[in-house]
Order: sequence, then C-alpha cells, then structure tokens
Amino acid sequence: MVPRKRKMTQHLCAKSMILLERQRKWIRIAKDEGRYKGRKATARALSDQVLELLAQGKTKQAVADELKIGVASVYRVARAAKQ
Repeated sequence: MVPRKRKMTQHLCAKSMILLERQRKWIRIAKDEGRYKGRKATARALSDQVLELLAQGKTKQAVADELKIGVASVYRVARAAKQ
C-alpha cells in the first residue's frame, strides 16, 4: 500500500511541475507582449502617507487599518525610512 501512495504522490508532483512550467511560459510571453504587468505595489506607493501618520503618533496597527494595508508593510516602510 505504501509504494502505491508514493507513486501517486510522485505523479501528482510531476503534474504540478508541468503546470507551473506552462504557467511561467505564458506569463513570460504575456510580459513580452506587454499584456501582463503584475500587481501594483500598494504599500510602497503609500509610503509618504505611512510616514506622515507615524509622525503624527499613530500606532502601526492604526496606520495599517486606515490605509488598508498590512501591518508588516507599515513596519517595512518605517524600517526603510530609518536607513
């Protein structure tokens, strides 16, 4: 029974790899044609507002909630501003 499960798992992994390769290929083609641009960097676009709100004394969680971004993004922007 165990070898059968191992074989099935190997088959599923191989199938997943094929799908990932196809996906990467079509993304590369779409990027070359200018049809695929990816997701916009929202937190970096809002970095000025993040720093302004932090300077006002708001907590990182409050800033994240107000700008509708993740708390980790607020920390990342704050750390980049220190450097």
